[in-house]
Amino acid sequence: MNKFFFLVLSVLILSVQAVTSQTKKNQLHAQIENVPDGTLVYFSILVNENEKISLDSTQVKNGKFQIELPAVDHQVFSLLSIAGVRGDVSFINENKSLTAKIYPDSIYSSVMQGSDANELLTDYKAYMKERNAELIRMSRQFSTEELEDPNIREELESQQMAIARAIVAHNKELIKTHPNALPSLFIFSDLIDLPTITFTEMFQLYGKFSTLLKETPMGKKLGEKYGESTGISIGDIAFNFSAKTPEGEELSLQDVMNKDGKYTLIEFWASWCSYCRAEMPNVVEVYKKYHEKGLNILSVSLDKEKSEWMDAIKKFGMNWDHVSILNGWDDPAVRLYQVSSIPMNYLLDEDGKVIEVKLKGADLEKKMQELLGDQ
Repeated sequence: MNKFFFLVLSVLILSVQAVTSQTKKNQLHAQIENVPDGTLVYFSILVNENEKISLDSTQVKNGKFQIELPAVDHQVFSLLSIAGVRGDVSFINENKSLTAKIYPDSIYSSVMQGSDANELLTDYKAYMKERNAELIRMSRQFSTEELEDPNIREELESQQMAIARAIVAHNKELIKTHPNALPSLFIFSDLIDLPTITFTEMFQLYGKFSTLLKETPMGKKLGEKYGESTGISIGDIAFNFSAKTPEGEELSLQDVMNKDGKYTLIEFWASWCSYCRAEMPNVVEVYKKYHEKGLNILSVSLDKEKSEWMDAIKKFGMNWDHVSILNGWDDPAVRLYQVSSIPMNYLLDEDGKVIEVKLKGADLEKKMQELLGDQ
């Protein structure tokens, strides 16, 4: 969950080619609090995740400053940096004059107005800020001692999952209603790795973007995974691999596929992963319901401690095949499948072809009902 609920604007890849040599006089007029006269303000555009180009600078006078914005031929991700202030104010330059209220003590709460794209970005950041505040309030309702109780941890995880589902629903709607707006790419990026959205949903959402957005460097990068092709994706033949079972025996994916059954689910997880623990009861129920009808599961654990791995298997009643090299993320199967977050799974048919990925919650039950419900 390395991006869970956070808007990571500092790593977005956008194009400098949109800046033209035209001289249309669009201005950015800003009010800024609690900085002395003469404080420098820098205007930049982001070239890639590690580089920005400074185009102009000005000074604060009487709590105000202004920047002349260059004419552009499409939306460009831009930044304001305040000398002595950590972080940047992000905004979209789209050939319109803008107004801003900048809060150096809470730079990400700054407000940019004057265009639809900037109002979308501002509203989205405010929404995410409130969801983050909810998460903090949730975690603070329990003491450290209380969180040692498995029942209380599960209660907290359930509350967190409810927030995740709300974010997914909200962000999906934003993307669908703003397919031409550059912030929609940022919003899409924030959905990646959330446990309550499937790969299929991400694939479908990417298809909502306009051609213009898909052709930006960031859009192209996202398209490598959610566009026409992915590393290991639907329609590909799954890679075979093997590792040790809890009993110390070598077991391969092919061994599991050779058993009686019509479908095999490869499930990447770990006992320390709270979202894996939240999802596992659902997987257990689906296995109980469909195993006799043709579903097998091979779980690949990213645990490092064998006792924790085996305790979790016993606790959840995961009565299927398990393997692990007990080396965390440094696992050949993880690298082979390019797994970047967990829980993650791949559903295979009898021939080893991937027919679905990242099936969670009701989607897993729905898919197995579709495939095996009448068996």
